[in-house]
Amino acid sequence: MSKAQGYSLWLIPTGETYDRLNNIIVSLSKRYKTQYFEPHVTLVGGILGSEDDVISKTSQLTALLHPHMIELSRIDFLNEYFRCLFVKARETAYVMSANQLARGVYGQETIV
Repeated sequence: MSKAQGYSLWLIPTGETYDRLNNIIVSLSKRYKTQYFEPHVTLVGGILGSEDDVISKTSQLTALLHPHMIELSRIDFLNEYFRCLFVKARETAYVMSANQLARGVYGQETIV
């Protein structure tokens, strides 16, 4: 089993979208006896630093972001514990901009 390092910043859906995705995850986790997780889109992962530093930077980032509709595209899988099955988010201008902004706040290398 792979171990995650650092923190990840998740964008969590609300309302009916949250409920629908959560019901699917709960059903599949029970059916296949796997770990439950909340529906989310990982904006950026591998955030390193002290908890206080990460919280401070996250507060800075949340002041710069606003709620936005995120489109899901296709189901995919990887041979990795935390990404064995997932739904890809469409790489819209907002999603890519939010990711770059987050990488800047957390001091991560940006993707071109």
